[in-house]
Amino acid sequence: MISDPLELKVVAVVTRELSVPPGSINLLSTSDDVDRWDSLGHLQICMALEAEFGVSPGLEEVGQINSVPAIIEYLRGMGI
Repeated sequence: MISDPLELKVVAVVTRELSVPPGSINLLSTSDDVDRWDSLGHLQICMALEAEFGVSPGLEEVGQINSVPAIIEYLRGMGI
């Protein structure tokens, strides 16, 4: 069970943006594991990160945040 608020929010954002059933996304999920996490899904996640957390990943970061752990690490690196 996830107890960290940031981790909970990231999982919720990814779940919502990919339109997958609750419980489908976890702390280890990657774009390779989730069929709906394609290029369009990835763009939706990146836009949602901006809306939810006020961060706008640059081109380099967009290519690197292709998993839930990478998104969490990126956000923590941004001081969130």
